[in-house]
Amino acid sequence: ARALRDGRWIELAARDLVPNDVVRISIGCIVPADCIANGTLRIDTSSLTGESLPKTVFAGGSIFSGTVCLAGDCVAVVTATGLKTILGKQAK
Repeated sequence: ARALRDGRWIELAARDLVPNDVVRISIGCIVPADCIANGTLRIDTSSLTGESLPKTVFAGGSIFSGTVCLAGDCVAVVTATGLKTILGKQAK
């Protein structure tokens, strides 16, 4: 994941993210944690819902761990990680 730490963008393993981290989500990224987006994205949610059509997420909307960004670019605030994510709850 690309995260903002100490005013710099760095690469982190998704397991090292914590709530309130700021991450960059762009085309082709697998969303590393449940987040709130600050821009518009097209997200493939089929890994969670089985839905074959992408979902448009607007600023303030939720994006979920394990989904894939198909279009757009924004920063997002992490709200949940690990087993506390939607994907983690499904696995549990």
